[in-house]
Order: sequence, then C-alpha cells, then structure tokens
Amino acid sequence: MPNTARDFYSDIVMTVVTAVIVIILRRRSRYIEDLVRRVPLTGIGNRRQFDLDIQQEVLRSRRIRKGPKAG
Repeated sequence: MPNTARDFYSDIVMTVVTAVIVIILRRRSRYIEDLVRRVPLTGIGNRRQFDLDIQQEVLRSRRIRKGPKAG
C-alpha cells in the first residue's frame, strides 16, 4: 500500500506505462504473426495460413453437422 500521495501517483503512472507497453507488444506480435502467414510479394496466405484455415473450417463443419439440440 502506498505511503504517500507521491507513491500513489507513481503507482498509477507505472500501471499506465505497463499497460501501454503490453498493448504495443501485442500489436507487434499480431503484425509479426501476420507476416509469417502471408507471402510478402502477393499478400495472400501461405501454407501455414492454409493449414490454420483448414483446421478452422473442419471445426466449423463439425459444429454445423451437430446442429442445434432439440429440447
């Protein structure tokens, strides 16, 4: 627990700075992940992206096949 008002404000500033750093790192991480999944020349998905898309579609297909449960 902070002892003074200065400690309290320092804690707030450090929390905000930490949050901003986390947001920046997450955005960069998403950007790098996107670069890894796309062909730089064309911008279309590469084999890694294809595998992820197929996996998603298989899972979606299984959900659709089960359909809504009758009550």
